[in-house]
Amino acid sequence: MERVRDAATVILVRDRPELHVFVLRRNPSLVFAPGATVFPGGAVDPVDAPVAAALGVDEFRAAAARECLEECGIPVDARELVEFARWITPVGAPRRYDTRFFVVRAPEGHEGEHDGSELVESAWMRPTDVLRAFANGEIDLILPTQRSLEVLARFDRVDALLTELREAPCPT
Repeated sequence: MERVRDAATVILVRDRPELHVFVLRRNPSLVFAPGATVFPGGAVDPVDAPVAAALGVDEFRAAAARECLEECGIPVDARELVEFARWITPVGAPRRYDTRFFVVRAPEGHEGEHDGSELVESAWMRPTDVLRAFANGEIDLILPTQRSLEVLARFDRVDALLTELREAPCPT
């Protein structure tokens, strides 16, 4: 029986002056999604359970906040994460994940970074610019990231995005 790991992803957004997202490029030598441009995120770990309980959130949100800080140095409040989407890796894939995607406004004063090991580049970009770079073959995107960017590209401002997300059901 295939093991499906719980995971969480954070889509950091801010107005510059139009909506921008924070993206990272994975090291090309990694096994999963080598060289892909992604959002911060990773697996839910046992350390997330007590944090989630203390904050009154689920373990996905606790993991998302932890991974965001670990991967790009941007602290976010797990209680402020807004559900965006849920992606489940198809049966038969070499690695399977049940990943919850969240959106949160990035705190001021935190530009983000990358560790130079697992993640080798980082940038704030408009979703349309990331999609254009993908279309031009300049970067690689995995399907959940591509589809997320396509949705985000419909919004000019963070407030409009967050308002719609809070009112709409989260798709799987």
